[in-house]
Amino acid sequence: MDTESILVPVVAEPDENRLGMLAIMSQRTEASITFAYVAGAEGSEQEGRDLLERSAEGLAEHGVRAETELTTAENAVDALEELSTDYDIMIIGTSRGWWLRKTLFGRKTDTIANEAQCSVLMHKWQGEVPPEQ
Repeated sequence: MDTESILVPVVAEPDENRLGMLAIMSQRTEASITFAYVAGAEGSEQEGRDLLERSAEGLAEHGVRAETELTTAENAVDALEELSTDYDIMIIGTSRGWWLRKTLFGRKTDTIANEAQCSVLMHKWQGEVPPEQ
């Protein structure tokens, strides 16, 4: 399978390890990278624009240009399912913030993976650990 396009949903600014991994993937496959933010129930459009800009700037520091996609929906999973139809792979990651607690180690992660219309890769850096339940 050729990888031409990578979708990276964000709810927190990607850390240096994630940005480095994305840069390597893009450089080795020549795939485009698109950071996506779903505004609505969990965040505003302005928060999304700011986060997308910071994410793209962070990846640019690794020599890779990223596109950004801001969409509005009450259900982020449904929005990501729809967005995923245009991509070869979606990369979701863990963080120490609420995304980890509410999304990535809960039922929403499984739903995102099951509903995505492309392959899904979860990137977990060794320093990222799930919170105690």
